[in-house]
Amino acid sequence: MDDWAELIDQYGPLVYRCAWRILRHRQECEDVVQDVFTSAWTDPNLAQIDNLGGWLTRIATRRAIDRLRKREPLLSSDLHQSAIDWECGLEASELSESVRREVASLPDQQGLAFSLKHFQGMTNKEIARQLDISPSAVSSALYSARQTLARVLTPLFSGEKQ
Repeated sequence: MDDWAELIDQYGPLVYRCAWRILRHRQECEDVVQDVFTSAWTDPNLAQIDNLGGWLTRIATRRAIDRLRKREPLLSSDLHQSAIDWECGLEASELSESVRREVASLPDQQGLAFSLKHFQGMTNKEIARQLDISPSAVSSALYSARQTLARVLTPLFSGEKQ
């Protein structure tokens, strides 16, 4: 693609939304967008890519998951809310962060499939096309991801301590 401004205008919002659904942090999402377009700029095979939107989304998902893996745990002192809102907000934020961390710790194919399905709202067929795998491999990856997440997260949502 010759016109980078056009490429960024066309695909930038898609890449940002992809990162946002995983990270929920403006600065990190902007960093992911920059990383993705830097990768596209330096990729010698860019002209041969048939589905540029899918390729950029896949890179954005991977970069967002990588950033999620590097995050520090949420500290309760970071929340500045009223006492009741603070407690509810803290619990919800910690649970949300726990879910995102566990998704980030899944094997790559499972993590990508789960993120595309549940954070991006893609169908299994779209995920298969995106990841260049069969629909049955997508179903298998999603099943394995859900089993792992259920095993690890059930104690958190039921209030049990691990």
